[in-house]
Amino acid sequence: MIASILAVLLTIASPKCRECEEKPDNRNLVVFMSFSLPMESWKAYSAEVEKTGGTLVLRGIPDNSFSAFAAKVQELRKEGVKADIDIDPVLFEEFGVESVPVLLVRDGDNIDRADGHFGLQPFLEESAATGDASAMSKTKLERLR
Repeated sequence: MIASILAVLLTIASPKCRECEEKPDNRNLVVFMSFSLPMESWKAYSAEVEKTGGTLVLRGIPDNSFSAFAAKVQELRKEGVKADIDIDPVLFEEFGVESVPVLLVRDGDNIDRADGHFGLQPFLEESAATGDASAMSKTKLERLR
């Protein structure tokens, strides 16, 4: 039963990526999210992340319920949110994320971060111009334009 639920959740949360061969590591651009954010935020970040290659990351599942998680993700998918969605509490801890959204781009050990509601394009433009992860930001910007 649990294996079936997990298989369904993985299918719902991570649809087949058309460009996965070109973008094997979507963890170099991460948007830390929460189901408490408005649907418009989910849609906006998803649209940009789909173009650039990246991942929307949640701290955990609502109410410790896989069925509640599946329902939330299905609702997002119905609203057009197609970006990869991962659950990774360790990543939240690693980067000290206490509130969301947080935008993070990394190029090896070089990391740029913005806390709060920022458009992905302005964040990447600033990172490309002055940030530590400028090379990765430039790559992501090319995909966004």
